[in-house]
Amino acid sequence: MIRTILKDIQEQSLKHIQCHEHLFIEEGASKKVDPVLFMNDPDASAKELREYYIKGGSLIVDAQPGYFGRMAGNLAWASQKSNVDIVASTGFHKMAFCDFPERFQAKTTDEIAVEFVLELTEGMIDSKAGGLLRTGYKAGAIKTAVESCGLHGEKIYEKLFHAAALAQKMTGAPILCHIEKGADALELIAFLVSLDVDPEKIIVCHLDRAKYDLSYHLEVAKTGVYFDYDTVNRLKYLSHEQELALIQAMIRHGHAEKIMVSLDTTRARLKYYGGDMGLAYILDTYTEMMKAAGVHESEIRKILCNNAKKALTFG
Repeated sequence: MIRTILKDIQEQSLKHIQCHEHLFIEEGASKKVDPVLFMNDPDASAKELREYYIKGGSLIVDAQPGYFGRMAGNLAWASQKSNVDIVASTGFHKMAFCDFPERFQAKTTDEIAVEFVLELTEGMIDSKAGGLLRTGYKAGAIKTAVESCGLHGEKIYEKLFHAAALAQKMTGAPILCHIEKGADALELIAFLVSLDVDPEKIIVCHLDRAKYDLSYHLEVAKTGVYFDYDTVNRLKYLSHEQELALIQAMIRHGHAEKIMVSLDTTRARLKYYGGDMGLAYILDTYTEMMKAAGVHESEIRKILCNNAKKALTFG
């Protein structure tokens, strides 16, 4: 089953999944870093989701963890309004985006792991209440982030990743790994595996733009993790031709069952916030681009749905 914010669901009914998006980000540290990292309009986000649903979307993973601008109540409301199932995230992001860094700095590894587990099994904290109100809405994934300096570059990250691994082992939740440019995904995967995390519970995000190097991706693929290529239509990083060439090469090397695609949405990319694209872009535009590039229908089905069903399985 997959744990969504409103209920646990059976994955067989799902038709289209995007595993790394941002539907809401509360005003705070993220906006101070970059103004596009701020989306708090319930109606605008619900319209994005509703259009996504009408065009064939079934499920979205919202990759914004608690204390980093996640809005649990808004996510639940928007899911109900749109009929789109949402997997919410516990865990952590880059500390520059953290609204309450003391929540992590003052706690031990075990205490942080317990907090992650509670969000996955009891209910998420709603940051709108200053981190004091536990809702009944459960997270279904553990978000993590490694900076350019690497896993051991700043002491707090090793503690946070250790806590994420403990929470994963206690719950069976999937782990999303934000890979910053310059970070070594192989080092991170080895660390998590050393703590008994199953590689098939790990989704590596942003590696298409963080390290555009096929030979490196093939090395990472040997570990058994999933890839979420979420730089689709982010042309300042990769052209369409580059992104499609990477997808095609991974398919040729036998990794069609490990690839997913997403948009990693921001205010600048969501249509109802005045952005240039919209949450349904993969459904109404990019799918046809994959077909035109020669990606077979059966492989597209894996990339847009079947792989995510397996990667997001909870327990």
